[in-house]
Amino acid sequence: MRILHTADWRLGRAFHGADLLAEQAALLEQLASLARERRVDALFVAGGLLADSAPPEAGELLDHALGRFALDEKIAVVALAGARGPGLGRGLLARMGVHLIDDQASPGAAVELRDESGTVRVHALTDAGGWERFAEGIEAARGAASEARRVLLARVPTGEDGGRVDPKAWSDFACCLLGGRRRAREVVPGRAWQAGWLIAESFEDAAERRTVGLVEIDAKGRVTREELALPAERGLAVHAGTLAELLEQAAGEQRRRACVSDEGLAPGLERLAGLGAGLLEIERPAPAGAGASLEELFAAYCERVEGRPLSELDRRLLADAMAGRSA
Repeated sequence: MRILHTADWRLGRAFHGADLLAEQAALLEQLASLARERRVDALFVAGGLLADSAPPEAGELLDHALGRFALDEKIAVVALAGARGPGLGRGLLARMGVHLIDDQASPGAAVELRDESGTVRVHALTDAGGWERFAEGIEAARGAASEARRVLLARVPTGEDGGRVDPKAWSDFACCLLGGRRRAREVVPGRAWQAGWLIAESFEDAAERRTVGLVEIDAKGRVTREELALPAERGLAVHAGTLAELLEQAAGEQRRRACVSDEGLAPGLERLAGLGAGLLEIERPAPAGAGASLEELFAAYCERVEGRPLSELDRRLLADAMAGRSA
């Protein structure tokens, strides 16, 4: 059985105030095309389907994506829906090939998927209840069955990395496919992996590849895994330089952070901010404040923000204010 392992779609999340729905829709189309090209049997999503406070349009996009995999591509879907798991229609969804696991699901129960080699049993575990319940859930899943081809699909509680689990627990499963981490990592060599977020969270992620895992389980429960690159529709970039250098760069559609290195920035900042909708953040060097007097700090503020020196009137008002404070 071939499984595409993903996590943290977080549909409906904004990036520095920019709407990502169009980009997320394009990314899910890429994911579906990749699944078809690699002849995938099942898609696993280890939680994080929707962002917190996601707009209704994000739910519609999720419905479309699940239908695309299950109905159009004939690919089974097993996804950790957490508290958002549906109370109605779950049986109908399962008959369509979509298995949404909510916080009340028992880890001892399993979703059964079939291929030409037989059954793959998927034990699903959300992160509800924190680490103690997570560990208890793994123990319950370990004792539920003994087939060679069984998988743990789980979301590691926030702040954890899976390292606290007894290594012997992981070995009771053919593989453990996890979520709940910003960047993908291997937890136990050849046995357990965490998928990273599908779309970059910040400009610090600009240089990192977004990937998904392609896991193959043979008839005897032996596992191989391949990391597949899945680039976003629009990339991120961090441009650094003087204000004059940054003003000369083409605006483009790429989402950008501009790191301005020089002083005296105020007169040109509005021009820089107007260079296309892709510029989402302007970063300026912090003023040197160590050992500076209050008047020197105000003078630096006027130079950087208003583009002018501190006037005599400003100095008198500042002196009067400080004198009144001292009194």
